[in-house]
Amino acid sequence: CGPAAESHAATLLKYNAKTVHGAFALQEINGRDMVILQAHQLAATLNPLEVSRVLAAIAYQADQVEQRLTGADEN
Repeated sequence: CGPAAESHAATLLKYNAKTVHGAFALQEINGRDMVILQAHQLAATLNPLEVSRVLAAIAYQADQVEQRLTGADEN
């Protein structure tokens, strides 16, 4: 979603309460803390339709939050 900033912490926790799939977290990428949206699924119950549904939902949610936090939408 973009670079991490302490000023985003409360906002991201509020988004986590509304997020349908996944949760926002911080991950170090190329030596820089970044805000990410990750989702977990049980391997025993995976099916292509559900994976597709979750991927579409988290991609949309991540793009929306990226726009709000950074004012941009980058790949």
